[in-house]
Amino acid sequence: ALARPVAAARGAEVRMAVKESVTRSAVKAIGWRFTAGIVTAITSYFFTKSLAAAAAIVGWDLCSKSVTMFIGERLWNKSDWGKDTAAKGADDAKRSLVKALAWRAFAAVNTFIGATLLNKGKAGVAGKIAGSDSVVKTVLFFFYERAWAQVGWGREEVKEEAA
Repeated sequence: ALARPVAAARGAEVRMAVKESVTRSAVKAIGWRFTAGIVTAITSYFFTKSLAAAAAIVGWDLCSKSVTMFIGERLWNKSDWGKDTAAKGADDAKRSLVKALAWRAFAAVNTFIGATLLNKGKAGVAGKIAGSDSVVKTVLFFFYERAWAQVGWGREEVKEEAA
């Protein structure tokens, strides 16, 4: 486990854990939404041949996923699984992969629903957008997480009472 025991004043065991700050989670979410928005704009335009439709789908994604991405980061912050103790709490590669796959599952469904609604029920086009987005963004998100694993900014040691 990442946490290490520390002697407490009253004899209760306290452990130190590395967590991400709220600001770090927000910056990661905003950075990813920008990156993902570019991909969605390209794939949406490619399959719809409409700048208006592509803009609407990107807008849908931005509004629906910005908050959920931040919430997802905060939820992942509650778990020490897959954090590298030698790297002061940085995510290891398997954690990055699981995060990428979990986020993609949610995001693909979200994009499919939005693209279907915004394209007058054209589920075939929506499926192509969501499917191609999923392939490209799963790979991109994995490397995005690996890049963030190298950034120490926004990581902080916190005391937790041992259960």
